[in-house]
Amino acid sequence: MKRALLKQMRNEWKGNLWIIAGLTIVSIAIWILCAQLYGILHPTLLPMGFDDENLYVMTIHDVKADADSEPVAVENAQADRNRDIRVLLEEYRSNPNVEVAGLSWNGTPYQRSWNTTLWPTDGTDSVGYNGFTKMITPEMVRVLGLKSATGKSADELEAILRRGEVLITTRPGMDEEVIESGGCHPLDLIGKKVKDAPDGEAKYMVGDVVDVLRESMFNRSYGNLIVPLSEEQPFLVSEIAVRVKAGHGDAFMADFENRPEMQGIRSIYVSAPEKVSYKRMAAEQADIVSARLYGALICFVFVIIFLGLLGSFWFRVQQRVQEIAIRKVCGASRGAIFRRIIGEGLILLLSATVLSAAIAWTVMLKTDPGSDNMEMFGMEATAFCIVAVSVIVSLWWPAHRAMNTEPAIAIKEE
Repeated sequence: MKRALLKQMRNEWKGNLWIIAGLTIVSIAIWILCAQLYGILHPTLLPMGFDDENLYVMTIHDVKADADSEPVAVENAQADRNRDIRVLLEEYRSNPNVEVAGLSWNGTPYQRSWNTTLWPTDGTDSVGYNGFTKMITPEMVRVLGLKSATGKSADELEAILRRGEVLITTRPGMDEEVIESGGCHPLDLIGKKVKDAPDGEAKYMVGDVVDVLRESMFNRSYGNLIVPLSEEQPFLVSEIAVRVKAGHGDAFMADFENRPEMQGIRSIYVSAPEKVSYKRMAAEQADIVSARLYGALICFVFVIIFLGLLGSFWFRVQQRVQEIAIRKVCGASRGAIFRRIIGEGLILLLSATVLSAAIAWTVMLKTDPGSDNMEMFGMEATAFCIVAVSVIVSLWWPAHRAMNTEPAIAIKEE
């Protein structure tokens, strides 16, 4: 039966070539759509590098001086601000609903700062490590829930920052590859002195590597340079971040509303606590809308492609109603006829898949030589499964109708 099917397909090679060409175009289109959708959704499956649950942030604001008051020296103003920030910080640390509190300057999630490039002072790398600079006090390691890429504990990471050393970030699944935003592998910089200019002097000592602080679940990752922030630097502190004990969020918010000493002191005041998970929703809203629109577009294209296949195979099967009737008269079972029709469609699809895979891989390797072969194979397999389901469904309904046609009616014109 298989040999007879292949012989029949060989005899009908002209029509089959057009079907293969159409399936090749469809397979490439589905592969491109799968690649685009994978590019959007895959980052959402990666870890964020921090824990934003039960994390609250208060922005620090300075009280404007009264126009009638006497001017205060800059040094005294900074000392007053530093004292007030530390008093306010201790107020949060002593709150029974707070697990840990710290200070930061652009150190909390979903915000950027200036970009810094680091080079090892020993000249081993000609291309630097790029990362956004974030400044935090050592306690922020526990506030943010940072995880060491080398297995160090939170206490060890805090000790690194207290020694004045910096932390840099990697990204999930990096292993031996070089970070996209730079040229240095982060793990190779541990224990090295680095500079922020190719011809500059040593400025930082890299203490460890931690998981990346992602800006959004739709972004794969960016490099980050985490610099220790001293409580003695009041002009740099811009926010207070606290990790609230699990289930104490409402109690913490109630304390803030009812206790003026948590809202400000003399020269400073803070904004109402903002839950970082809400900031995440706001930061990702545009990407979520774009992903939904793109997903809807892909579904629409899938429907169009399916209808196109259905029309093509419907016409093809209708041309063979008489052949099907003759096979039934000759004793062929419904299952044998159905398997023959589906098998022919899948053989044509397999031939088209080989062509589409060769074209897609050639284009991808030329445009992106560093692409992941397993990801490409997964997308090609997904495209094949989608088109195969479409082919089977497109063949099943017209084949079902053709097999229900009485042989006498089907061949009455012969």
